[in-house]
Amino acid sequence: MKYTDYDKAELHCHLNGSIPINTILKVIDNKCGFKEHDYIIDKPVKNLSEYFNPWKITRLLPHNKNIFMAILDGIGREMFTDNIKYIELRNSIIYLAKLNNITYDEVLDWYIEGFEAIKSEYKIDMRLIISVRREINEINEYYKILDLIKKKNSNIFVGFDLTGNETEVHFNEWPTFFRRVKENGYGITIHAGESWSDENVRYAITKCKADRIGHGLAIANNPELLELCKQNNICIEVCLTSNILTSSVSDISSHPVLQFHKFNIPYVLCSDNPGIRNKNLSFEYELFETITKISNFAEGMYENQLKYAFKNLR
Repeated sequence: MKYTDYDKAELHCHLNGSIPINTILKVIDNKCGFKEHDYIIDKPVKNLSEYFNPWKITRLLPHNKNIFMAILDGIGREMFTDNIKYIELRNSIIYLAKLNNITYDEVLDWYIEGFEAIKSEYKIDMRLIISVRREINEINEYYKILDLIKKKNSNIFVGFDLTGNETEVHFNEWPTFFRRVKENGYGITIHAGESWSDENVRYAITKCKADRIGHGLAIANNPELLELCKQNNICIEVCLTSNILTSSVSDISSHPVLQFHKFNIPYVLCSDNPGIRNKNLSFEYELFETITKISNFAEGMYENQLKYAFKNLR
């Protein structure tokens, strides 16, 4: 069987990085002279900052409801062709509200309507992890959003993700906020260790009580962090291709996933930004097999993906 034939779940996937190029070409006002090479990253860039350049395009795309729905449909169609059965998309509520001059409540309704349409059309269980930026102190707004999703009482909203520049200072309020998130039954995933910072991983687990860690590269070379993840059953969201393209990992043959596997640390394969990379989750599976020489893992990977999915908390 090809990896596209296996059922899969996607736990680390950014909405703005997942938009297929053909969907962008349909919805964009091409008076701006957009070209495919402005969006697709197919070789390593200098750093994370350069890797985020395509977001300058994608963040501006959903400037009305019809385009937002078209974007979701495009993502759903691509996921359907890769046999994705469950996906946790990540995106911000605040920026979408500002872009469209609408309320947070209206944004949440857009997500509910759009995700239900995906389930109806493609039979994909799509959920939302709400992204919050570590370098932007909008903590009061995040509390408002948390209260709103509680009132919506929709199982579409499953968790929060702390993202953004790891080199920025941590605001003191984050542990308190994430404590409230967990008290209300939502999952916590935190981008940490992508820039090889041990301290960010330690902070994510011990202070913010993360359930999952995005990337987590720094964990591989630190026995203390490996043990911390094992003891707390922390799942690592592994994004092989992204780590190469951001130059976070220079040699794919020595990717930290080898250490995670060796020390029995929970991990799942993820695509991160399949639109920008023009590579789907099946490609990550192929790459994993090449690196590890492990085959016949796909069914077990799907079981693990579902085991650590935040839908289980709802």
